[in-house]
Amino acid sequence: MMRNEQAIVELFSDSVVKWPCDALAVGVYEHGKPQDALEKAGSAWLAEVQRVLALGWLRGKEGEFLILPLAHAASGPSRLLLMGLGKEDAITPLTLEHTGARLIKTAQTHGITRLGCLIAMDRHHGISPSRCVQHLAQGAWSGSYRFDQ
Repeated sequence: MMRNEQAIVELFSDSVVKWPCDALAVGVYEHGKPQDALEKAGSAWLAEVQRVLALGWLRGKEGEFLILPLAHAASGPSRLLLMGLGKEDAITPLTLEHTGARLIKTAQTHGITRLGCLIAMDRHHGISPSRCVQHLAQGAWSGSYRFDQ
C-alpha cells in the first residue's frame, strides 16, 4: 500500500530570515559554490555557509546534503539544509525533480516539518525560477510517497 504524505506549498513575500519554517534549503553547486539567492538571506548566513564549504564539509555533488544549525536564530529557520545540486552548467528539470524528492525525504528523516526553499529563487542553467518551483514541487510530490505494507 502506498501513501502520499500531505505537502503544502506556501509563498512568502517578506525577508527570508523571517520565513516561518524549521529549516531553509539552500542549493550548493559542485566544487562548493552556494547559489546566488543565499545573499538575500543576509551576510551572516552566507559567511557561515562559505566557512563550512571552505572546510570541505560539503562539495556540492548531486545528492549530498548537510544540516547546519543556526545558533543565533531568534526567528525564522533554526537550521540550513545545504543540498548538493551537482555541476552548475548541467542542471536540468529532472535534476530539480530529484532535488525536490531528496528535500522531502531528508526533511521527513530529520524531523523538519516546515521547509523553506531558496533553490527556486535563482535561474539554474537557464531554467526560470517559476519553472524551478514547478519541477521542485513535482519532485517533492513524488518523493513524499511511502510504502506502508
